[in-house]
Amino acid sequence: MADQKTTALEQTRRLLEAQNTDSVEHERVWRGLAVSAGNLNIVVPITNVVELAVCENITPVPLTKSWVRGLTNLRGQLVTVADLSVFVGAGETRLSRDARIIVLADSGLNSCLLVNNVAGLKVFSEDQPQGPVHDVSAELIEFFSGSIEVDNESWLVMDVPALVANGKFRSPARVASLVR
Repeated sequence: MADQKTTALEQTRRLLEAQNTDSVEHERVWRGLAVSAGNLNIVVPITNVVELAVCENITPVPLTKSWVRGLTNLRGQLVTVADLSVFVGAGETRLSRDARIIVLADSGLNSCLLVNNVAGLKVFSEDQPQGPVHDVSAELIEFFSGSIEVDNESWLVMDVPALVANGKFRSPARVASLVR
């Protein structure tokens, strides 16, 4: 388990270094964390990521949507774990040594995304055109700002602000109210 934590810490360190744009102000690039969710390749802009961590223990929460895996304790703070694969309509993420949680940068929402695999950081030119969103259902299109082709692979660009602002994501209960 120590190796997993070391790997996650190293990934977070690299993520933080990549977020430091002071040294590359002259470059017109943006960086994204490349992940797999089901059969989709997704890029999460690193400006929307606080931390990348190993997901050790998830406590299930009853009466929540299928994509809510539960809660986890991240350095003394309870964080809601959303399974990105289930959210996009694929199968449940298997908790393995490759699975990670991506803590989202939103001060009003303690939430993270559970992903199958982190492919690493990708650098994109700000001038690179984004294509249309594809391979997702109509109800999910609003959570992606477009797609980018890199090395003959298509990557969907996640719109994290749209995701965390969405009422369905912010209130994942299956019932409106148990007590009236």
